[in-house]
Amino acid sequence: DDDKRTAFLVALKAAHAGRIIVQLLSGPVIDEPEEYTRFFGRYGQGGTRLSNEELTYSIIKNLFPHVRARIEKITSDNGRLASEVDLVLATMRVAKVLEKPWPDATTWQIIARPDPSFAAKLRSNRDLDAVKKRFLLLIVESNGLERVMEKLRSILEYNARTNPDGLPRILLARLPRELIDVLLLAVFSQDPELPLSEEDRTALIAFALHWLLLISNGEKAANLVFMKVDECKLDWRRESIAALWRDFEAEGIAYMLPNLVQVQRFKEDLEQQAASALLRTWPERFKGPDGDAPGAFLRVLSTNNELTKRILLWLQREEITRQFPDFDPTSGRDEDLPIDLDHIIPHAAFGLDWRHQQKYLELDDKVHKENFYHQRGTVGNSLGNFRWLAASVNRSRGMDNNAQLSSDEAKRDLVEDNETWNTLIPKQEDTAERKWDKSHVAAFQHLIDRRTLLLYEKFICDSGIEELSRMALLTAQ
Repeated sequence: DDDKRTAFLVALKAAHAGRIIVQLLSGPVIDEPEEYTRFFGRYGQGGTRLSNEELTYSIIKNLFPHVRARIEKITSDNGRLASEVDLVLATMRVAKVLEKPWPDATTWQIIARPDPSFAAKLRSNRDLDAVKKRFLLLIVESNGLERVMEKLRSILEYNARTNPDGLPRILLARLPRELIDVLLLAVFSQDPELPLSEEDRTALIAFALHWLLLISNGEKAANLVFMKVDECKLDWRRESIAALWRDFEAEGIAYMLPNLVQVQRFKEDLEQQAASALLRTWPERFKGPDGDAPGAFLRVLSTNNELTKRILLWLQREEITRQFPDFDPTSGRDEDLPIDLDHIIPHAAFGLDWRHQQKYLELDDKVHKENFYHQRGTVGNSLGNFRWLAASVNRSRGMDNNAQLSSDEAKRDLVEDNETWNTLIPKQEDTAERKWDKSHVAAFQHLIDRRTLLLYEKFICDSGIEELSRMALLTAQ
């Protein structure tokens, strides 16, 4: 009608009167689909560079418009164990291995995570039709990814009655993307309709926990797993997983796992040095008679903050889940973490500004003072001095400055001899008068390092990692 024509003419006149920005593009941008896709993606983001993963996902979404809606529904129904980008790329990576991309494809082209160059080839390369078909079958047409995500969550998620060895939701939300790739491959490689045996379920949980703590290079570890599946050398049974761990260690992809005999030797070494008031430096910690390799992992585990969080989340899974049954960081809700990583011996007891700290020390020589000054953080901020505590409880303890351990707390947090621990923890009424002498410094080191070993020992025994590690050694002989 006349009104619409008038409105159109007004808009057209305004458009002609406006300024037009022209961007000159170089030849390589126009000639390479990957480059012009990256350019316009970046241009649309206001100049922000897209990562390779985001660009790959953009190309896939452009080729398969239904993928985004499908992946949004899957993550909404099954929880966000990974981002939409990582789930789509993981599924494409699985499809590449299950359907060889092209007759003369190299191993690397088959097992690698899809990148923009590969995604661009999906448009016109007929050799990739089988990969495209399998990808769409898995993610869109057969509900394959949805069923696999449901199964994966049922395998991994902690439940006090049905899955007591599983991972609490807070830990599920922290899975690295390379581990997500591998776990999806593990479940896709089997019939998603068939339940895992209890033995194989336990082994897959142990595999995930082993990865979370001992894998030092996730990208190389994932490549090795995909290569073994491509070569039909991995069937995800207990024996196969145990052999895989041995390969991880041999390739330098994973730290060497200290066994129970070595842990006992570390404990004996601690007892021999229990009276020492000189705090050990980082390289000196957990050095036993078996060489440096077993202690290397314990040094990393005890001082790497992310690894500390992971192992304690699993060890305290029952308590955390019981206290916060409705907290689910894998859901779409944005919630604050209801727990804090708490020092058992408070930071105020060992980590004050040095000008104030010296008021609370009775160290009579420069060597011990210098040693405590430089090494106190390494010891005090290590695994053996941490536990997860409800944020509300932690705040209340901080306000009244009374962090003394009860016998129930000590039992729950695997704290031996809580009376000795309490000698290092100031009470509210004597904060101004407390002083540490050499015996306190020695106890500070001994208690924290011994608890580190106790936590590690409980972890590898309760998770099944120690049993699978022994199996790996037996199969190697």
